Amino acid sequence: MDKSEERLWHFWRIILRFGIYAVIAPLAVYFVPNLITFGQWKRPTPADFVPTVEAVCIPTVRAMKEYQRDNGHLPNTIDELVPKYLSTMPSWGQFIGPNHWYVDYEVMGQTIMYQFSSDSEGWSVMGRYVNGPIPLPRVTIGPSTEPVHPLP
Repeated sequence: MDKSEERLWHFWRIILRFGIYAVIAPLAVYFVPNLITFGQWKRPTPADFVPTVEAVCIPTVRAMKEYQRDNGHLPNTIDELVPKYLSTMPSWGQFIGPNHWYVDYEVMGQTIMYQFSSDSEGWSVMGRYVNGPIPLPRVTIGPSTEPVHPLP
């Protein structure tokens, strides 16, 4: 093999190695860690939390709003919701203020929150990887079905 062929072969080996590294590097640095951490190839977005919120969190917030409708204020503790508004005590969640409900529900290492204040009511997610509003409407309830007691 003469020198020109050897240099050409050396050049193509460098190009091939560079191409292999160009393909493997994003997999190793971005995609595989996301797959391990989140169970998906990309980082989560607030929209990825919609199914969890609908299945797990909305019933508790709805119960809190029903309590507020019937009593004029949000409950002081989660115990006040059971058994009238919730059939069982949820194994997660705690209050963090008069207008906030902190859902201590570990979803991909993130925290789901529902804010009750009227100017910014709605769902949001906070954490190391995702921050922002979850694209869901406000939780609403219907009018009370309890009879209204006339004032004396």
